[in-house]
Amino acid sequence: MRRRHAEPGRATRASARAVLVGVLATLLAGAFLATAATAAPAHVPTTTAAAAKKAVTATLVRISPQVTRPGEDVAVTVEVHNGTTKTVAEPRVSLSLSRVRPSTRADVDAWVKAAPTEDVGAVLAGQDAPDALAPGATWRATVTAKADTIGLTAVWGPRPLAVTVTDGEGSSPTTAPRLAVLRSFLLWYPVGAEGAAASSETVTPVNLSIAVPLTGPAVEPTDPDAQTTGDDAGSDSTSSDGTAAATSSAAAAALDAATSGRLAHVVDATAAADGVTWVADPALVASASRSSGSAAWAREVCAAAKARDTYLLPAFDADVAALAHAGHDVPRGSASATTARCGTSETGTDLRHAWNDGLAWPATGTPDKATYAASVRSGRSLVVARGSEDGPLSPVTPTATTPDAVTTVDTPAGDATALVADDQLSDLLARTHDTAEAIQLVLAQTAVIARQADSDPTEAAQLLATLPRSWDPDPTTAGTELAALDDAPWIALQPLSTLAKAQPDDVVRRAPAASSASDKELDPESVDALLSARSSVGRFATVVEDPQAVTAPIESDTLAPLAVAYRADAEARAHAVRSGLDAARAVTASVSVVGGSTLNIISAQGDLPVTVRNSLDQPARVRVELHSTDPKLKVLKTPEVTVAAHDSQTVGVPVRAIGNGNVSAYVELLTPSGSTITTAPAFDVRVRASWETVATTVIVVLLGLGLVAGIWRTVRRGRSSARVTRAQAPEAEVAGTPEATGQVPVAPPAPGNVPPGPPPHGLGTPPPAPHDPARHDTEDQPSDPATPAGRSGPA
Repeated sequence: MRRRHAEPGRATRASARAVLVGVLATLLAGAFLATAATAAPAHVPTTTAAAAKKAVTATLVRISPQVTRPGEDVAVTVEVHNGTTKTVAEPRVSLSLSRVRPSTRADVDAWVKAAPTEDVGAVLAGQDAPDALAPGATWRATVTAKADTIGLTAVWGPRPLAVTVTDGEGSSPTTAPRLAVLRSFLLWYPVGAEGAAASSETVTPVNLSIAVPLTGPAVEPTDPDAQTTGDDAGSDSTSSDGTAAATSSAAAAALDAATSGRLAHVVDATAAADGVTWVADPALVASASRSSGSAAWAREVCAAAKARDTYLLPAFDADVAALAHAGHDVPRGSASATTARCGTSETGTDLRHAWNDGLAWPATGTPDKATYAASVRSGRSLVVARGSEDGPLSPVTPTATTPDAVTTVDTPAGDATALVADDQLSDLLARTHDTAEAIQLVLAQTAVIARQADSDPTEAAQLLATLPRSWDPDPTTAGTELAALDDAPWIALQPLSTLAKAQPDDVVRRAPAASSASDKELDPESVDALLSARSSVGRFATVVEDPQAVTAPIESDTLAPLAVAYRADAEARAHAVRSGLDAARAVTASVSVVGGSTLNIISAQGDLPVTVRNSLDQPARVRVELHSTDPKLKVLKTPEVTVAAHDSQTVGVPVRAIGNGNVSAYVELLTPSGSTITTAPAFDVRVRASWETVATTVIVVLLGLGLVAGIWRTVRRGRSSARVTRAQAPEAEVAGTPEATGQVPVAPPAPGNVPPGPPPHGLGTPPPAPHDPARHDTEDQPSDPATPAGRSGPA
């Protein structure tokens, strides 16, 4: 099997560990083969998980070699633990072998599940303990069967093997009481060997795909007040170009713990196995790449993924079933959530374009048709499922032959390709205890499946095994197991992408249920609310020049609560839903209408003032749409305004008033494309359209009355008695001259030129009439040029 170094530091250490383990295993195996079966093994009084069991137990440590060929001795190492309260005086282990080859997987299961009292086969060798086995003590024993005692034929395949624990020196499992029986298999492979046991059989390897999820802990949405953007954001938060959401310190700590613990174990265990496919959450890798404590792990994943089969899960490992049962498709996730810093530079890689897409992995192993349909509609027609003996997608008519992993599920949205994982193989590979026993069973099961193809060597079986999202392996042990699978001559590890291209079989299978929701799913109402909030923020972000800076922090807040990981913690999920919705509301409320008091309209047409506030870090361009609930007020236009960052601006909305009365109105802020941002509370408008006409009339009337009064006053005042006619004072020809005003003495007329009329005063004319206080004093009034001098009253 080829080994690659994904990243110098970690990969070199992993390789060194693997080499060291291999050398130690080889040395130990050589030592066991060179040692007689009667050699005394170590007696180790240790405490194991079996201590809780009130019985004597035997646990397989290793079978060396795992695949036995003619001429090879077989050494079996077991740990015998005394979980009783009594001392085993003379413990002994015996190695026995049944030469009857199982031909079906049911035969394999029957041997493993057989009672301790049932047949264990012929005894090949035994080993006595050097001391008594006290309560709670453990004895590691190795018993070796010589090659000439095995005596198998030239037919390859698994052979039942057993290790029996008895009490008594030299005791035999056929006669002495059995304290414990460990059942496993010897994998016999004489193909290509020389000698009497050599086989010329043709072996058609099974194609085995192994899918390993790279999913992390549920991401806790950030506090809306703690989110940061711009150049002041640190390495654990949003970058200046808005490529991801800010990560809270608690979420960052959980992520760092996972990438240095379980996720690191998964990568280390599988990085060297070429045939193992990673199915990764792109948001997890992207978030890890921006965290100082997880960046090395993310870079290792990115580097290794370039040379191996890697598929994308929906961003944040969204629960496909919960989305389907709420009537939604699977969100693809934006670039801000899936862009990772795979190198040391700031340049990011959108993992949606770097890895294989189009796959869904529902949380439940038996998706219903609604889930298949939602996956197909979302462009994820490859759906990972788990098979079971009588469950959905199992053969209607059971046979001894294992069906292939590829089948078709028809849905209203189109056909889905179901990749059905083998339930038994998946459970065995997922074991983190008794791993040696599990890997021998996997080898035995696959050998039986491969032998079933002997009738048609051209039709190789297509198998899939999946590991759980919570898998936390020991990297060295799991790496050794995967190497054993890759080295087995009847197994061909193949990438998941190769399996996906295989032709679906024609086995008639049980159909999935139409709809079957789990009580661990997020309820449809919460799913609706989260996706609606996410869409609202997306529409709202179009008011600014850099929408991604607005949407990026909300991407994780609204999608993270949909994560499959939250199925295990409903209380934390409820908190995440509330936090996500609050964060979205805080963003959409950052552009708002400033509330005001009652407004007055006293003219037929005018502008209503509306103040818009912008709390964003960049200018916002919005449309201000006024709505009237009464036809008395008609809105003429919807103005558009750009409000500077962290500022407010007042804009006038043109309106026309028709009639009088109080009108209720409200303002709606819209994006430039017409989507609603927010609707402000209603307010009152006093419409007094006739007030302007009334006021104008009053003013005109008042002005008219003033004019009439002035004319009346002038007429009422009349002429002064001091005024003379032009004939009487011809020298005062122009009104306003000094002569006319009496300020300059008037010369007496020339002799002989006295005009007819009354004689002048003093020449026999009567004296002037006494002063009439009711009349105006004409001495202070200018003479009227149009009136003859001396005329002061009616003629």
